[in-house]
Amino acid sequence: MRDYRIDFFRGLALIIIVIDHIPFNIYSYMTPRNYGLSDAAEIFVLVSGVSAAFAYFGRFAAGETIGASLRAIKRGFTLYVAHLFGTVAMLGMFAIAAIWFERPSFVNDNNFGPVFQDPVTGLAGVVSLGHQLGFFNILPMYIVLLLTLPLMMMLARKSLGLMLGLSFLLYIAAGTLELNLPAYPNEGGWFFNPFAWQFLFAIGFAVGARLRAGKRALPFYPWLWIAAFAYLAASAVWTLVPLWGTLPDWPLPFVLYGSDKTFLTLGRLLHVLALAYVVGQSPIVDILKRRLTVWNPVVLLGKHALVTFVLGTLVSMTGLISKVVYEGGIVFDTLYVAGGLAFLVAVNATLEAMQRPRPRQPVPAAASSGGETSLGVAAE
Repeated sequence: MRDYRIDFFRGLALIIIVIDHIPFNIYSYMTPRNYGLSDAAEIFVLVSGVSAAFAYFGRFAAGETIGASLRAIKRGFTLYVAHLFGTVAMLGMFAIAAIWFERPSFVNDNNFGPVFQDPVTGLAGVVSLGHQLGFFNILPMYIVLLLTLPLMMMLARKSLGLMLGLSFLLYIAAGTLELNLPAYPNEGGWFFNPFAWQFLFAIGFAVGARLRAGKRALPFYPWLWIAAFAYLAASAVWTLVPLWGTLPDWPLPFVLYGSDKTFLTLGRLLHVLALAYVVGQSPIVDILKRRLTVWNPVVLLGKHALVTFVLGTLVSMTGLISKVVYEGGIVFDTLYVAGGLAFLVAVNATLEAMQRPRPRQPVPAAASSGGETSLGVAAE
């Protein structure tokens, strides 16, 4: 039976992403990134790891190695097609806006420049995933995670500890040696570095594997809960004051000491894990389990996460253009955010209704006795 709590938290992360991707709207100042070291992207990847364990690991562990692996790889290619669609749609949207509103700067923002200035190399970069647009760069990382999921499941089948241990070593190596996939045609690497973010996905996967086996993700330890809550509180103070740049220059590896989203440095990683532990050990998870249904609006957004993310990003980009052109205030922000989210819920509710199995029609008596069928062909 589907655990709608996974869809709920993934949907919640997607709502926050949609709001955060509309710069300078009043509600973007109320999202978690303003009160801690991590943001909705970390929540999304952690929950996606949990979901992957439920979706693929059961069949893989039962011996359907090839079938489960091919399903994960097929999903990765589905994401690739969705990423290309969203990228082209976003490029077209901003090109039209640049012409319509006579704002050439629109085609130079959000990493659009290489595509419009040199379409040959720019499009080659888009297709190869080496060039990613701003606000639309998390899917390439997720594609890599799904394509490498069979290897992760192979290790997890032997031992979750072994899988997590090797994943942690890769995370440390990425942060210490600054390993990343190369960008093209720009210099540098991917904004969401798969070598680093795979560790958070692996943690989520391990949690999902334990949950689907009927075990607790992690036992409740009062001292750990207090430590996690204290870390969340300290992170909130650190962000609100703020205290960035006040630490002494200690000779520690970058991954352990810096604050960087690309390499998912330790402070961000611990923050999302502390948040997950505090929430996961609270009564809210049991309440959600009893009360959530597939028709909950947040669950709908999380269940159809790919549609929500792609359309949600386009909704956000339309809001960004509108904010730049019209400089709307709190009334505009409220109407646009509420209307955009309502649109996404309506789309996903329609998709869900279309996927519902139709009730079987009773067989007419004439057909069951050898008469003519509804197709006009005599039944034998």
